[in-house]
Amino acid sequence: MLTKGQENCLVLLTRAEFESRAEALTANVTIGSQEHRTLIRHFFYDADEQTPDGQGRILVTSGLREWAGLTRDLVVAGVGKHIEIWNPEKHSAFMIAGADAYANYSEGEVKLN
Repeated sequence: MLTKGQENCLVLLTRAEFESRAEALTANVTIGSQEHRTLIRHFFYDADEQTPDGQGRILVTSGLREWAGLTRDLVVAGVGKHIEIWNPEKHSAFMIAGADAYANYSEGEVKLN
């Protein structure tokens, strides 16, 4: 499953992981706050089930390409239980912005930004 990720990247998940996250987003919520409804809409709206072709390629829809600002070049990075697909410039800026926080992270603290 391919869907929108935070910081305008794309997230590629197994079907089981997508369903797990979908359940976590929607469990015990009837209407929720406007912020929560917006989060749910973005997670589901352009979600697209993928089947790689014979060369392992997937098709990224125009809506998802636009969300992530993808052109010819991109960054593909494994991140825990999912893969992120980034515009190279956005990825570089994001990694630079968080480098000091990561380098100085101390166990027990949860905030990295």
